[in-house]
Amino acid sequence: MPARVNTEGDIGTALPVSDAYDVDNIFLTDEGWVYRHYKNDALTKFWDEIIVAGEVDPAATIGTVPNAPVDSIGDASPTFEVGDGNKDVENSPNFGGGGGSPPAPITIGTITVNGASTATDGDTETYTATNSGTATGVSYSLASSEGGDVVSGMDVTFNGTGARTLTVTGTKSGATDSGTATGTKSVTVS
Repeated sequence: MPARVNTEGDIGTALPVSDAYDVDNIFLTDEGWVYRHYKNDALTKFWDEIIVAGEVDPAATIGTVPNAPVDSIGDASPTFEVGDGNKDVENSPNFGGGGGSPPAPITIGTITVNGASTATDGDTETYTATNSGTATGVSYSLASSEGGDVVSGMDVTFNGTGARTLTVTGTKSGATDSGTATGTKSVTVS
């Protein structure tokens, strides 16, 4: 069933910058994920195509991710997913009668790891990550240089004392800077 929690799996092949299959043309409806095809540069004429069909409960929250907002097919101004902020026709070299400036690149940039630099053996610490690029919706994964540490999502339970390096990898489908970047943080465990 289509759901906002499954965004990457359901529509992850859509590109953030494309004149053919652009994430900025996709929105969630009560009937599934929909791609809006525009028929003019003014974005006033369009037709909607269901690309992932299935009933969507607008009030549902799966895990911690709510389905809302959920729009209707044909809605004049639905809540679109966000790539570069331009619809597919706006990325076309023929947009506006020919040419225009190319879309800005989607980049991850530098990954910064936030959280404690010191910990006590047996403690569990939570870390977060941010990126300096223009990409939104970057997925982060965490790893520790110490094999005995237990990593669960962005939480680390430190087992043993000493220095270790935490590495966060950020990934974003369609990013122009290879789609992957890493950042590190040194932690001393006593």
